[in-house]
Parts: sequence; structure tokens; C-alpha cells
Amino acid sequence: MIIRLDFVMKFTYNFRMELKTINLKEVALSAEDAGIICKMEIEQAELEGLNAIKFIHGYGSHGVGGAKLIEVRKICKWLESHKKIEFFIAGYDWNTQNPKALNILLNNKNYFNDVDLNHSNPGITIVKLKN
Repeated sequence: MIIRLDFVMKFTYNFRMELKTINLKEVALSAEDAGIICKMEIEQAELEGLNAIKFIHGYGSHGVGGAKLIEVRKICKWLESHKKIEFFIAGYDWNTQNPKALNILLNNKNYFNDVDLNHSNPGITIVKLKN
């Protein structure tokens, strides 16, 4: 009997209970590291069959946009313009009034339990993956 691993993984991860979250504040020492990890995690999440991923990058020590935030959003803009991801949402737009956020939320109702939803958190970015 042959089991298609790609199907099994996609089936398993589509029913994930929570939004996959990568804390770049903990794992990335520099903005450049954050960008590299961001790209790698997006590729991994696509292989896992996920429809979205959340990055915690912080918003800078003065609240005006730290280097990791700028790098992650720059990478996301590039990936979106080159059709590598569907779209991304800045944390302050991660709410139930945003049509793009609803697109993600309605694909997995468990994401409604995300702690940052409706909290206008500028220190996160949500990425909608291509499926």
C-alpha cells in the first residue's frame, strides 16, 4: 500500500487548532536573520499545508517600527508582488472587520481564538499562504 505523505500532511495540518506562530524576537538576532527565517518558515508552512502563519517581530523599542518589523514587511511585500503568498496583514489590521482577515479566519474557525485578534498589535504580521 502506498501512502501519499503530502496528502497526509496537508490533511493533518489543515485542522490545526491554532495559528502557527513564529516568534522572531526569540529566534532571530538581527533583522537579516529575521528575513531569512521568515522566508524559510513560509516555505515550511506551505509544505505543511497551512493556510496562514503569524510572525511576532515586535514593533521597535520606541514604537515606531523596529528593524525586524521593517524586514519582515519588506519580505512579505516582495513575496506578495511575486505571487509567492496571497497577501499579508499588519497586526493592527488583524481584526474581524477586515475582509482579508476574515478570509483567513473563515478557513479555520479555530483562528478566532488567536490572542492577537482584534487587539491592534503592530508587533505581528499575518501571512496568507497560497494553497
